[in-house]
Amino acid sequence: MVRSVQSDPGPVVADADAAARVSACEHRLWHPAAAVDALGDLPLPVTLLGQALVIWRDAQGRVHGWRDRSE
Repeated sequence: MVRSVQSDPGPVVADADAAARVSACEHRLWHPAAAVDALGDLPLPVTLLGQALVIWRDAQGRVHGWRDRSE
């Protein structure tokens, strides 16, 4: 199961330093990366918050995700 947390989008950010702080906060939250049904036998490449990731199921059916190092 892919877990997600809904977050308050917060105020509109006007300066770059504040935008970086908001971005850093977003990276610590859970976000949906793909529908569970989209995971098949092969790793699935996805992009989340501008980062290339790969998600897959192990032999026991548990979902895992890592940064995609193939790029």
